[in-house]
Amino acid sequence: MELRRSLHDKNLVLQPLALEKLIVCLAERWRKSHLAGKEVALLTDTVLRRPCVTQLWRSLSDLSVIAYQEIPADLGLEPWRSSPEEMT
Repeated sequence: MELRRSLHDKNLVLQPLALEKLIVCLAERWRKSHLAGKEVALLTDTVLRRPCVTQLWRSLSDLSVIAYQEIPADLGLEPWRSSPEEMT
């Protein structure tokens, strides 16, 4: 699923099944990380950050959504997935 193609007038517009699949996948990963005591966030670019927050807030209000540009250069990250396509 390519989220950038789902942007319309700065809103993320997904088919209901695609949105549900995304939410379930993110919720499961967040839950596992939370139980393991790890902090987790959805990393995106500046254009997608606000639309993702808006779309996911009701279901995943505890999941942080940050843009690449917001990450300090000296902060180490451990990726879970490298692209949205791998989530499907």
